[in-house]
Amino acid sequence: MPRRERRRVAAVEAVGPYSLLRLERGSLEPGVPGQFFMLEAPGRILPRPMSLCLAPPGELAFLVDPIGPGTRALCSLAGGDEIAVLGPLGNGFRLDVERPLLVGGGIGMAPLPYLSAALGHPPALLGFRTAWHAEAARLLPSAEVVIEPTLVTELLSSDPGDVLACGPEPMLVALRRLVPEAQLAWEAPMACGYGACHGCAVEIDGELRRLCVEGPVLGGVPPPARRVPAPTQSRAAADELPLLLNASGCLDALTAPEVARSLDAYVTKTVTPLRREGNSPVRIAETAAGLLNSIGLANPGIAAFREHVLPELVCLGVPIWVSVGGFGAGEYAASCRLLDEDDEVAAIELNLSCPNVDVAPESAAQIVGACRGATTKPLWAKLSAASPDIGAAAQAVEAAGADGLSLVNTLRGLALDERTLRPRLGSGAGGLSGPALKHVALAAVDACARASSLPIVGMGGVRSGRDALELLVAGATAVALGTVLFADPQAPKRVREELEGETSLLQIPTVRGPEALTRA
Repeated sequence: MPRRERRRVAAVEAVGPYSLLRLERGSLEPGVPGQFFMLEAPGRILPRPMSLCLAPPGELAFLVDPIGPGTRALCSLAGGDEIAVLGPLGNGFRLDVERPLLVGGGIGMAPLPYLSAALGHPPALLGFRTAWHAEAARLLPSAEVVIEPTLVTELLSSDPGDVLACGPEPMLVALRRLVPEAQLAWEAPMACGYGACHGCAVEIDGELRRLCVEGPVLGGVPPPARRVPAPTQSRAAADELPLLLNASGCLDALTAPEVARSLDAYVTKTVTPLRREGNSPVRIAETAAGLLNSIGLANPGIAAFREHVLPELVCLGVPIWVSVGGFGAGEYAASCRLLDEDDEVAAIELNLSCPNVDVAPESAAQIVGACRGATTKPLWAKLSAASPDIGAAAQAVEAAGADGLSLVNTLRGLALDERTLRPRLGSGAGGLSGPALKHVALAAVDACARASSLPIVGMGGVRSGRDALELLVAGATAVALGTVLFADPQAPKRVREELEGETSLLQIPTVRGPEALTRA
């Protein structure tokens, strides 16, 4: 996976209503036309995906439409500023075409100048809302330009050749109908850009496609196939409690094995008895205080997971914790009974608190009790801070046979579009994570550490070593990283180093558990 590197802004130029953000290239490769980069948006939690527009010597240039807080932050940058850049990512356009015709709509024209240069400046058609927006056509001077109400698809001949296009979804849908074999670059909200979150799914022909790994160009050039290398020595033995994990649902180890291997243990996305496609898009929405997600437990089902996914995860060389979900105690127990046969599974986390699906009718303690009778593996109960008395809930699951607690899961929240005032997520509400969750998590960890003797994996809003230290001081024995992994794939290494620095500065001898730390 490409490294996340800091790059200096060379200049920001106005191009009609858009801005051309020019960055010093350094050692970054421009990649294949149509691939994208994740650009840090100052003051925002998530980076923003941007297709490369131009690649002059020593620079990477991106055309940005300032329509939201993140893109406005990018457009407000000035020469000399620095931002983090990750890329190139995703699938680009195939260049082995005989009669290329480039088609772009609005800001969708962004990747076409770079594509045009790679193809020897073939014919191009561009459509814009207004003459002001059409000023961006100067970046592709050979293009034929139309302005609404004329649609760019009206310019297509009966034999348009090899169409390569990027633009708004209605334009792409029309092009697929007119030119079924066209290479189309699709767009969706993204959180990570490298396959960690399943947030960028779009429905195409009734099938959900993850654009950051299957696109954005469908039918284009896929990146090199990933193979998880042979096992390496584990950072933590399977029978030891790790210090640093990922929060379930925040990392796909098979698309980002390097990130998973930098942890002490990897926690899978939640697995249910049967395959789930997950919730309908839109699945993610950034807020000023955190990230709302409504992935909906997308997973292949327990049978396919054990047959196809688990054998590859073993090659990571780190202990594997499997997150288990269900819609009744019997479903949870059935999955645990199957996983009990798999020596590769170090522990099972029971997802008892997902806010994006219907909950089981039984209590958390009843589900833990059913699972305790189905497996001898360590059971970690993942609880929600929405519980009216989370300390009592911790005591109940401990009495039912839990071996540890995972605290906390996301909290249900709602975000409205600033223009339409309609819910930004396809499902309406979703689970809130990120910085807004930190102090909720600290309170939950503290309450459960006082009420229960179980070890705790603390999570929620961890972005730095200091955040991790505070959870440990509150009573956690280990820490999990969540939303931060979307913005910074190198977060495990950084947080670990910062944590060591904090403990050294404060003269704390160890961070292996709350017994070594001073608590009020």
